[in-house]
Amino acid sequence: TAPTIELVDDALRRLASQRARRNQPMPKVAALELTSTDMTLHLSTADTLPAPWADLGDGRRWFLPASTDPQALGELVPDQPAPYPLLVTIGTTDTGDPWLLNCEDHILTLTGDPTYAADLARYVAAEVACNPWSAWVSVDCVGVAAEVAPLNRDRVRPHTATTDPAARVLADAVNTIDRAGDYHDDVVTARAHQAGADAWHANILLIDAAHTCSPSAEQLLDLLAAHPGATGTGVVINGARADTTATLLVELTPTGRVRLPHAGLDLVAVGLTSDEARGCAALLAATED
Repeated sequence: TAPTIELVDDALRRLASQRARRNQPMPKVAALELTSTDMTLHLSTADTLPAPWADLGDGRRWFLPASTDPQALGELVPDQPAPYPLLVTIGTTDTGDPWLLNCEDHILTLTGDPTYAADLARYVAAEVACNPWSAWVSVDCVGVAAEVAPLNRDRVRPHTATTDPAARVLADAVNTIDRAGDYHDDVVTARAHQAGADAWHANILLIDAAHTCSPSAEQLLDLLAAHPGATGTGVVINGARADTTATLLVELTPTGRVRLPHAGLDLVAVGLTSDEARGCAALLAATED
């Protein structure tokens, strides 16, 4: 796994460095498909990537062999921020090839089987806690995934039902929208270009559907829908809600599959049970002594 993670991280940082040097906007990455021999970026809008990235025919799918020499991808700017910090695995193909989804500026609603949905929410929190490209992400958990916090307490913060972490996430999102407007950039481009003196951190809120009725949570969901590309924020809702018009539905089946109707994906769901999350957290916590 490590060489694959290193390739993904290095390739995307080098892409950001190249775009920054040329003062070009960043491509709008929707998902990343990995195999043992290559990686493919899936874009939501057609774009042009430099060689050795290869267009698969429509400007929205860009292929890179895993054997690519990193130097061929261009010079890496020192301290180049990872451009897509909320890129997380959502599932695998039947042959075990992972698909990663870019959760930034999206609201994901996990529906269907409640056990597999909660397992997927924990897995998302655990990946953000550990992925090298998520170093400056803040993860707030309400009603789900609290077991993951000991994996990385600098990134993951569990909350009780009596607190309102959505208020902090909302304030950060409003501030990010204002900053992006000042630089006339989307957040990913501003992050890659290192615009301004402050870093362009990302936030992700994992929240049980029962806790989304607070005024702050409702305002946050409305804000993400109204300002695509400008919030630096993602929300994962565990459970069905009445209003899902602005969300990406993620369906978990009783057989452990995950379906994303908007993307036409039908995958084997990733997940961590509560006990698995505690076990992983205990192992990593032991390294602090």
